Amino acid sequence: MIGHWRWVLLAVAVAWGVAIAYSTATARVLYGDGSWSVLQHLLTPLRFNDYDVQRSFASFITQAPILFGQRIGVDSVFAYAALYSFGIFVIPAVAMVIALSLARQQPALFAANGLAILIYGFGANFINSEANLLFGFVWLAVTILALEGPAPILRSVVLPTLAFAMLRLYEGMLLVGPVLALWAIMATARIEAARDRIGLVLAALLFFLGATIGLGGFLAPRSPGNASNFLLNAFAYLRNPHAFLLMSGLAVIPGICLSGRWLRLACVATSAMFGLGFVAAITRLEGFYSFSVYYQNRSFMMFSLSVFVAALLVVEWRRPGWMRPDPGNTGHALLLVPFAFAVTGDAVGTYRWSAYVQAYCEVLDQDVSPLERLNVLQRSGARTAWTWTHPTMSVLLRDRGSKAMVVNEPGAFQWEPFDPADAVSIGYWGLCQAPLVGPRRTNSNR
Repeated sequence: MIGHWRWVLLAVAVAWGVAIAYSTATARVLYGDGSWSVLQHLLTPLRFNDYDVQRSFASFITQAPILFGQRIGVDSVFAYAALYSFGIFVIPAVAMVIALSLARQQPALFAANGLAILIYGFGANFINSEANLLFGFVWLAVTILALEGPAPILRSVVLPTLAFAMLRLYEGMLLVGPVLALWAIMATARIEAARDRIGLVLAALLFFLGATIGLGGFLAPRSPGNASNFLLNAFAYLRNPHAFLLMSGLAVIPGICLSGRWLRLACVATSAMFGLGFVAAITRLEGFYSFSVYYQNRSFMMFSLSVFVAALLVVEWRRPGWMRPDPGNTGHALLLVPFAFAVTGDAVGTYRWSAYVQAYCEVLDQDVSPLERLNVLQRSGARTAWTWTHPTMSVLLRDRGSKAMVVNEPGAFQWEPFDPADAVSIGYWGLCQAPLVGPRRTNSNR
């Protein structure tokens, strides 16, 4: 008979897979950075776009599916969005599910991974960013470092490979890289196998090097404005809906790690209460405003990542008994309580994205000037955090969208990516004209 922890892992993988599939079917990845990345590949096919040296390896991973698709002739806005989703969503999710599976015999490590999925899992944060790869790879690396017993393949092959990938994955390595390097060095004291120790030492060197490269993102940031606001938003997370999800995850940790019927019932009730608060708060957000939520949350996520990893390291060092395997533990299923609310919140975000796209398509169909379209869009209630994504979305949502373009709000930003007088044109059907489900729309307001 299949053990119950397998059913928990299956439920997590299936539910998360459904959420990602729903997001992919609506091309939600086209929001924010995703729209810009997809448009770049449509305009300059078969060319790799290295827009940030601290994220080069992340760009390799996320853009490779699109480039492979171009090689085999998969050319469409929706196909490119789906391929980009694979790199930015699916790969990190797979890494975190693998980490959860590896941690199944160690309740405290399993609970930590479950909490990590809720806080850093991209599904719950409604965003497409290279940071997803950092979160997924960091928690897989942490799990390998914390595993009890010999693990020659994981420590001598997988861990150094992860460390190498994280050299240029995200500037956040500046914070978490030194913690991972210290953990790898300290792990050599309790690991006797030579192959494991060699892998740990190599990974430690690479983690430290990744932190050094991440320092470049701080000393010479791609966007000075982003860097200056990073510290100011460190605790903005606590006033956003995700604070409820954080509390929902924390509530089940005692029930996962400890036994006792009444304790676990109390954990379930408390977690469900906070989970309901999370979903209710998500539904109260104005329009599709998820990117601004992430923009406020990212500082907390980056700082807390290093803090939580350091806390696990201290636990393993000072209280090693807490991390010991417990094959008889039966608390795995409690993770499904907050996870169900996380997936529900993600589905709500995807639904809001669909409504946002529909409102956008209706605006683009109107035979008025680009500036008038902008005014109509502003009155429609469709909210977005980045004004400059309007022209990008105008191009991607309809075919040859240049003359149906929504321009930037005058004076909002100094950088104007497209000039309405000489706007960008693409020869691909956009999402408005060629939806995934339903007949192709013939209206082409050029």
